[in-house]
Amino acid sequence: MVIVVEGIDRVGKSTLVNLLNKRTGYKVFKKDREYVNGLGSYSKDVDAFINYGTIISNIHAINNGYMDNIIFDRFQWTEAVYGYIDRKNKSSYYLMKKAEKKMLYDKWLMVYVRPTDIKRSSAEHGKDLSAHLGMYENMVNETELQCVICDFNSLVEASDRIIDIIRERGWSGW
Repeated sequence: MVIVVEGIDRVGKSTLVNLLNKRTGYKVFKKDREYVNGLGSYSKDVDAFINYGTIISNIHAINNGYMDNIIFDRFQWTEAVYGYIDRKNKSSYYLMKKAEKKMLYDKWLMVYVRPTDIKRSSAEHGKDLSAHLGMYENMVNETELQCVICDFNSLVEASDRIIDIIRERGWSGW
């Protein structure tokens, strides 16, 4: 089973990931949206394809049983949103939508953490995240994967719902 926790910066994703880690024992992988850009020698389009390749490799490994019981603190939606808005790379959005189509419904669970106050989240981050929020909301509305939606005030309830889904699906380790 794979749980992917997504949302804009400063909304409680890592808090939820840590709570789920304690409750499930699943390994945590943190997606740093700058992990390719830090190389500095590639164009934005090449960055998008490298990120896509990394994500597709992870999806393939999970779908084929090589990786299991994982919580991703950010994954494909982050690349779609931050790649498109911050790096002005339209390829990021389309590549990540293509990647999501390869995720098997019964192995993946999306969790979206909404901000309780977009102005506060933006201020803590240091820039306006309204456009990012809009794109995340679109990702939630467009996904075919099961998605649990919560905010910082409902993280415990969300973790309870996720545990219920793990049990309902009979995912390993439970």
